[in-house]
Amino acid sequence: GKNLSILILIISAIVFIVDIARDKAIVDSFMFAVSLAVAAIPEALSSIVTIVLAFGTQKMSKSNAIVKKLNAVKAFIKSKNPKLSDAVVTKVAEAALYANQKNKMDLSLILAVMWKESTFSPSVITGPCYGVMQIHKNTAAGFGYKVADIQDPYRAAELGSRLIKSYIAKYNQNLVIALTAYNQGTGNVARGNYNTNYAKNVINKQAAIQAYLDAAMSK
Repeated sequence: GKNLSILILIISAIVFIVDIARDKAIVDSFMFAVSLAVAAIPEALSSIVTIVLAFGTQKMSKSNAIVKKLNAVKAFIKSKNPKLSDAVVTKVAEAALYANQKNKMDLSLILAVMWKESTFSPSVITGPCYGVMQIHKNTAAGFGYKVADIQDPYRAAELGSRLIKSYIAKYNQNLVIALTAYNQGTGNVARGNYNTNYAKNVINKQAAIQAYLDAAMSK
Protein backbone atom coordinates (compact mmCIF):
# COMPACT_ATOMS: atom_id res chain seq x y z
CA GLY A 1 0.00 0.00 0.00
CA LYS A 2 0.92 3.63 0.34
CA ASN A 3 2.97 3.13 3.53
CA LEU A 4 5.00 0.36 1.93
CA SER A 5 5.75 2.56 -1.07
CA ILE A 6 6.94 5.37 1.17
CA LEU A 7 9.13 2.97 3.15
CA ILE A 8 10.76 1.63 -0.01
CA LEU A 9 11.39 5.16 -1.28
CA ILE A 10 13.04 6.06 2.01
CA ILE A 11 15.20 2.93 1.96
CA SER A 12 16.25 3.63 -1.64
CA ALA A 13 17.17 7.20 -0.77
CA ILE A 14 19.20 6.02 2.22
CA VAL A 15 21.03 3.50 0.05
CA PHE A 16 21.86 6.29 -2.40
CA ILE A 17 23.17 8.59 0.35
CA VAL A 18 25.31 5.82 1.88
CA ASP A 19 26.82 5.01 -1.52
CA ILE A 20 27.66 8.68 -2.12
CA ALA A 21 29.18 8.97 1.37
CA ARG A 22 31.44 6.04 0.48
CA ASP A 23 32.64 8.03 -2.55
CA LYS A 24 30.94 5.84 -5.12
CA ALA A 25 30.12 7.41 -8.47
CA ILE A 26 26.92 9.47 -8.33
CA VAL A 27 25.57 7.97 -11.56
CA ASP A 28 26.15 4.39 -10.39
CA SER A 29 24.60 5.11 -7.00
CA PHE A 30 21.65 6.78 -8.67
CA MET A 31 21.01 3.84 -10.99
CA PHE A 32 21.25 1.34 -8.15
CA ALA A 33 18.77 3.29 -6.02
CA VAL A 34 16.36 3.60 -8.94
CA SER A 35 16.65 -0.11 -9.69
CA LEU A 36 15.96 -0.99 -6.07
CA ALA A 37 12.82 1.12 -5.92
CA VAL A 38 11.46 0.11 -9.31
CA ALA A 39 12.05 -3.57 -8.60
CA ALA A 40 9.89 -3.27 -5.51
CA ILE A 41 7.24 -0.90 -6.85
CA PRO A 42 7.40 0.10 -10.54
CA GLU A 43 5.12 3.07 -10.00
CA ALA A 44 7.74 4.56 -7.69
CA LEU A 45 10.05 5.48 -10.57
CA SER A 46 9.00 9.11 -10.80
CA SER A 47 9.22 9.72 -7.06
CA ILE A 48 12.57 8.03 -6.53
CA VAL A 49 14.12 9.89 -9.45
CA THR A 50 13.06 13.17 -7.87
CA ILE A 51 14.44 12.21 -4.45
CA VAL A 52 17.81 10.88 -5.52
CA LEU A 53 18.39 13.71 -7.97
CA ALA A 54 17.75 16.18 -5.16
CA PHE A 55 20.31 14.48 -2.93
CA GLY A 56 22.77 14.15 -5.81
CA THR A 57 22.49 17.83 -6.66
CA GLN A 58 23.02 18.77 -3.02
CA LYS A 59 26.14 16.58 -2.81
CA MET A 60 27.59 17.97 -6.04
CA SER A 61 26.87 21.56 -4.94
CA LYS A 62 28.70 20.97 -1.67
CA SER A 63 31.69 19.46 -3.49
CA ASN A 64 31.80 22.39 -5.92
CA ALA A 65 31.69 24.84 -3.01
CA ILE A 66 34.64 23.12 -1.33
CA VAL A 67 36.69 23.23 -4.52
CA LYS A 68 35.77 26.89 -5.02
CA LYS A 69 36.83 27.75 -1.47
CA LEU A 70 40.10 25.84 -1.84
CA ASN A 71 40.89 27.73 -5.05
CA ALA A 72 40.09 31.04 -3.34
CA VAL A 73 42.40 30.22 -0.42
CA LYS A 74 45.18 29.17 -2.80
CA ALA A 75 44.81 32.41 -4.77
CA PHE A 76 45.01 34.47 -1.60
CA ILE A 77 48.11 32.66 -0.33
CA LYS A 78 49.82 33.02 -3.70
CA SER A 79 49.02 36.73 -3.77
CA LYS A 80 50.75 37.23 -0.41
CA ASN A 81 53.74 35.01 -1.09
CA PRO A 82 54.37 34.56 -4.84
CA LYS A 83 57.67 32.83 -4.14
CA LEU A 84 55.91 29.72 -2.86
CA SER A 85 55.60 26.86 -5.33
CA ASP A 86 52.14 25.78 -6.45
CA ALA A 87 52.63 22.50 -4.58
CA VAL A 88 53.40 24.29 -1.31
CA VAL A 89 50.51 26.73 -1.79
CA THR A 90 48.13 23.83 -2.32
CA LYS A 91 49.40 21.96 0.73
CA VAL A 92 49.13 24.99 2.98
CA ALA A 93 45.63 25.81 1.71
CA GLU A 94 44.50 22.23 2.23
CA ALA A 95 46.06 22.23 5.70
CA ALA A 96 44.11 25.34 6.68
CA LEU A 97 40.85 23.83 5.43
CA TYR A 98 41.64 20.58 7.23
CA ALA A 99 42.24 22.38 10.54
CA ASN A 100 39.10 24.44 9.99
CA GLN A 101 37.00 21.30 9.61
CA LYS A 102 38.66 19.25 12.34
CA ASN A 103 38.79 21.90 15.07
CA LYS A 104 35.72 23.89 13.99
CA MET A 105 37.70 27.10 14.00
CA ASP A 106 37.21 30.02 11.67
CA LEU A 107 39.15 29.49 8.44
CA SER A 108 40.00 33.17 8.06
CA LEU A 109 41.49 33.21 11.56
CA ILE A 110 43.70 30.19 10.83
CA LEU A 111 44.88 31.83 7.63
CA ALA A 112 45.45 35.16 9.40
CA VAL A 113 47.76 33.52 11.93
CA MET A 114 49.64 31.75 9.13
CA TRP A 115 49.96 35.04 7.27
CA LYS A 116 51.24 36.91 10.31
CA GLU A 117 53.55 34.16 11.56
CA SER A 118 55.18 32.89 8.37
CA THR A 119 53.60 34.49 5.30
CA PHE A 120 52.33 30.94 4.66
CA SER A 121 55.80 29.41 4.36
CA PRO A 122 56.33 26.02 6.09
CA SER A 123 60.10 26.50 6.02
CA VAL A 124 60.23 29.57 8.29
CA ILE A 125 62.27 29.15 11.47
CA THR A 126 62.40 31.90 14.10
CA GLY A 127 64.55 30.82 17.02
CA PRO A 128 62.77 27.85 18.62
CA CYS A 129 59.57 28.34 16.56
CA TYR A 130 58.84 26.48 13.34
CA GLY A 131 56.48 26.20 10.41
CA VAL A 132 53.44 28.02 9.10
CA MET A 133 52.04 28.57 12.59
CA GLN A 134 55.43 29.24 14.25
CA ILE A 135 54.85 26.76 17.06
CA HIS A 136 57.50 26.63 19.78
CA LYS A 137 59.34 23.31 19.79
CA ASN A 138 58.69 22.88 23.53
CA THR A 139 54.97 23.42 23.02
CA ALA A 140 55.02 20.84 20.24
CA ALA A 141 56.91 18.39 22.44
CA GLY A 142 54.16 18.69 25.03
CA PHE A 143 51.79 17.21 22.46
CA GLY A 144 54.22 14.50 21.41
CA TYR A 145 55.34 16.31 18.25
CA LYS A 146 58.89 16.66 16.99
CA VAL A 147 60.24 19.67 15.10
CA ALA A 148 59.74 17.85 11.80
CA ASP A 149 56.08 17.39 12.68
CA ILE A 150 55.35 21.08 13.12
CA GLN A 151 57.13 21.84 9.86
CA ASP A 152 54.39 19.84 8.16
CA PRO A 153 51.55 22.28 7.31
CA TYR A 154 48.79 19.80 8.20
CA ARG A 155 50.09 19.06 11.69
CA ALA A 156 51.07 22.66 12.30
CA ALA A 157 47.67 24.01 11.24
CA GLU A 158 45.84 21.41 13.31
CA LEU A 159 47.90 21.94 16.46
CA GLY A 160 48.07 25.72 16.14
CA SER A 161 44.32 26.07 15.61
CA ARG A 162 43.67 23.65 18.49
CA LEU A 163 45.83 25.78 20.80
CA ILE A 164 44.12 29.01 19.77
CA LYS A 165 40.69 27.46 20.21
CA SER A 166 41.64 26.30 23.71
CA TYR A 167 42.84 29.81 24.57
CA ILE A 168 39.61 31.33 23.27
CA ALA A 169 37.72 29.07 25.67
CA LYS A 170 40.20 29.73 28.51
CA TYR A 171 39.86 33.50 28.19
CA ASN A 172 36.06 33.56 27.89
CA GLN A 173 35.89 34.12 24.11
CA ASN A 174 38.26 37.10 24.29
CA LEU A 175 40.03 36.71 20.96
CA VAL A 176 42.54 39.48 21.64
CA ILE A 177 43.80 37.83 24.83
CA ALA A 178 43.65 34.35 23.27
CA LEU A 179 45.86 35.43 20.38
CA THR A 180 48.16 37.26 22.77
CA ALA A 181 48.56 34.06 24.79
CA TYR A 182 49.34 32.15 21.60
CA ASN A 183 52.04 34.66 20.67
CA GLN A 184 53.49 35.69 24.04
CA GLY A 185 52.58 32.78 26.31
CA THR A 186 49.94 32.20 28.96
CA GLY A 187 52.49 32.99 31.67
CA ASN A 188 53.00 36.51 30.39
CA VAL A 189 49.26 36.99 30.10
CA ALA A 190 48.78 35.82 33.69
CA ARG A 191 51.43 38.26 34.89
CA GLY A 192 50.02 41.10 32.82
CA ASN A 193 53.32 41.34 30.98
CA TYR A 194 52.08 41.62 27.41
CA ASN A 195 50.86 43.91 24.66
CA THR A 196 48.05 43.35 22.19
CA ASN A 197 49.73 44.57 19.01
CA TYR A 198 50.12 41.05 17.60
CA ALA A 199 46.51 40.14 18.28
CA LYS A 200 45.14 43.30 16.72
CA ASN A 201 47.28 42.76 13.62
CA VAL A 202 46.01 39.19 13.25
CA ILE A 203 42.40 40.33 13.66
CA ASN A 204 42.88 42.96 10.96
CA LYS A 205 44.32 40.31 8.67
CA GLN A 206 41.41 38.03 9.47
CA ALA A 207 38.95 40.71 8.35
CA ALA A 208 40.86 41.21 5.09
CA ILE A 209 40.93 37.48 4.40
CA GLN A 210 37.24 37.06 5.16
CA ALA A 211 36.36 39.90 2.79
CA TYR A 212 38.50 38.30 0.08
CA LEU A 213 36.92 34.87 0.55
CA ASP A 214 33.39 36.29 0.64
CA ALA A 215 34.00 38.12 -2.62
CA ALA A 216 35.52 35.03 -4.25
CA MET A 217 32.71 32.74 -3.13
CA SER A 218 30.01 35.14 -4.34
CA LYS A 219 31.25 35.07 -7.93
